[in-house]
Amino acid sequence: MAPRRQVIACIVGSNCLGSRYIAHLLRGRTGIRLVRQNQPGAETLIADGTRVVFLLHVPELEAPPNQYVRTLRARFRKGRILAISRPLPAGKQRELLSAGIDGVVGCEEADVQLAPAILAVAAGQTWARAEALREYAGYLRSMWTREGRALTKMEAEVLELLERKLSNKEIATILHISESTVKFHLANVYHKLKVRDRHEAAEWSSWAQEATACARRVL
Repeated sequence: MAPRRQVIACIVGSNCLGSRYIAHLLRGRTGIRLVRQNQPGAETLIADGTRVVFLLHVPELEAPPNQYVRTLRARFRKGRILAISRPLPAGKQRELLSAGIDGVVGCEEADVQLAPAILAVAAGQTWARAEALREYAGYLRSMWTREGRALTKMEAEVLELLERKLSNKEIATILHISESTVKFHLANVYHKLKVRDRHEAAEWSSWAQEATACARRVL
């Protein structure tokens, strides 16, 4: 098993050239253990995704990145995802972040940025160029108001408590409302954010806050 604080960098896909390239960049890097998703023993190491950063070498993926993201999110909810890509404009980087990828490193910068990006993403940060982070934060903020889907004050409070992993009963007690009212507000939140359940709603809220904080740091 990997040391408790060690980050597992897991290459997704089977392309030998991309794997060798990434392995070369991470050789000797302290705190990072590189594995390939299809190698023997990898499933034990990546388990539920805790402290795992999945590496997508975009130029060699056999399908669009968002298809890989959906599969990885479904299997490893605690995992993080980092894309390694050819030079992309800020708008294209924002599209990758919007698809659920936690960071984007350009191939031309990977020799310097890949290892720091893996550690930053594993720690819960978003990694991308400043202009991409600004676009992403703006995109997420627009989600609150686009098409009249802005959350009411009560819905926002329910969402904040939901993100703390409180039950409907606990939320009802704190807000002095009934559990049925909590369920009513949650249904509205799910509809407005276009999510399926409390886990996705809390995850969306976390991403929005994270992206906004990142944008503030680079403004």
